[in-house]
Amino acid sequence: TELQTADTLTWVIIQTESGPQPRTNHAMVQLQNGQILLFGGVDTNGTALNDTWLYTPHLVGQSTRNKNHHTKDLSKTQLADWSPITPPNSPSAREGHSMVTLPDGRVLLYGGTDDQGAWFNDLHAFNGDNWESITPGNDPPPGRANHNAWVRNDKLYAQGGFGPSLFEDFWRYDINTNLWEQLESPPDFISPHSFPMVIGGMIVFVDFHSFIYNDGKLFHYDMDQMLWGEQQLTNWPPFSRSFYEMVQDNESAYMLGGATWDEINQKNVYSNEVWKFDYSSLSWSQETSMPYAVYDGAAVYDQLDDLLIYWGGRLNNEILFPAEHVMAGHWGSPPVDISSNEVLPNEFSLEQNYPNPFNPSTTIEYTLPNVEATRRVVFTTLKIYDILGREITTLVNEYQLPGRYNIEFNVEKLTTASLPSGIYFYTLRARDSSSSDKSVSSEFQETKKMMLIK
Repeated sequence: TELQTADTLTWVIIQTESGPQPRTNHAMVQLQNGQILLFGGVDTNGTALNDTWLYTPHLVGQSTRNKNHHTKDLSKTQLADWSPITPPNSPSAREGHSMVTLPDGRVLLYGGTDDQGAWFNDLHAFNGDNWESITPGNDPPPGRANHNAWVRNDKLYAQGGFGPSLFEDFWRYDINTNLWEQLESPPDFISPHSFPMVIGGMIVFVDFHSFIYNDGKLFHYDMDQMLWGEQQLTNWPPFSRSFYEMVQDNESAYMLGGATWDEINQKNVYSNEVWKFDYSSLSWSQETSMPYAVYDGAAVYDQLDDLLIYWGGRLNNEILFPAEHVMAGHWGSPPVDISSNEVLPNEFSLEQNYPNPFNPSTTIEYTLPNVEATRRVVFTTLKIYDILGREITTLVNEYQLPGRYNIEFNVEKLTTASLPSGIYFYTLRARDSSSSDKSVSSEFQETKKMMLIK
């Protein structure tokens, strides 16, 4: 059994009974009561959304990493779940907007873009399960999306972002005076992919995307003196990446997932890596990777339970992150009672395809068991072979959760030459080498025969 120390990051997948529609480029923020607010994003068809959801985090466990963190009463364990709310005055559908929590508990939403080419510069406040529009007393900045935004005291700061052009400007909105003010722009380009760390009265831009272009500089801004500065950082992790998420915990920030560009194959390669940036030592360290390789989702640091929570985004170009799954990273003791009402299988199985014989498509069913109480994912492959043992195609090649799966095999969708009639084989392999549950085998392989008749 692996010993989990207080500083060991461990990932689990929490399965909820329901969830928002899968999406990317949405925004999430934690409310003062511990719930997580989600708004907007874009679905798999590119349609902008304007639904509002609240997520109640499951009590994953009592952190032993930081005794100063508040911890919940362990006797009040409950199932994590999503709840939709439909305020009548919700902001219009959008993606790429920002949301920040104000000192008074309200959430402030700014900017974004829709699926019709509009760029927003409006402000909305969420409070008590309701949205309200805010009309500032002067002209706001130009509309934009995917900008850097943060809050300090009673002021919202917004820097850069995408719009009709790439913005490099810098603005501040004062909640008390209801006025926008343009501030001095940064001395060099700061990528919209960067993350603003609030360190006391200073904001530090951790730019995991553009560090290779600006000699590894960390640009910072003193919000009291209103002055820009820079620091040199030489020990960046390998590979620039985009569409990652970062969350801050005191003077540390955690970089989650993202995409790196494969120059040879001219495509994005998605990552499940987690890197920790410690501002006090200006150093990076690699943490335990997430179960899924994801990008363009949203993440929050749950201050009440000392958790990293990730939801949404893409698993690849075709598949969005599953709505009913939440990835949670915790430190210290194992998670407490992560469960759902679903009855999970307790053994691997591969069923006979149907119909069989088939033409042109058939369905293959298989089952992945609940290997551990943590619902640990297993790495699963499902491949098709001809009678000589030559691989025809790979239908599945990813980490998957426990459950029952139905996969279609359609010979008309193959990019290779048309398959002739005959006998073919399909092989399921599933492996969880880290399982400690000895009552269930953590490795499985089975092959079955099927027949194609044209």
